[in-house]
Amino acid sequence: MTNPISKRMDKITFIRKQKEEVSDLQHVQSLFDHLISEDIGLDSEKAFWVIHHLQESIPVFPDRFEICNNCEQLFDSYEQGYYSEKRGIHLCYMCDDGED
Repeated sequence: MTNPISKRMDKITFIRKQKEEVSDLQHVQSLFDHLISEDIGLDSEKAFWVIHHLQESIPVFPDRFEICNNCEQLFDSYEQGYYSEKRGIHLCYMCDDGED
């Protein structure tokens, strides 16, 4: 006979592992993609404003995601890009031209 509590804990552990496999950036990217889709229709600047608001005003997401001012891709500023104080823009590492 299977222990129902043990079975439930196995299910909870499985769900928790599934959630851990999706990074914060993937969640933010998913929201961004939805906001710029035809269903909502925001441009990338307005869509990122929503994400920025969710980072700053209502800390739903960690405050580390930015949008590259060159290619308009979201990136994790802790790992995938930076803010150029010299030029006053955010750049992902793919668009880093070495001018800073």
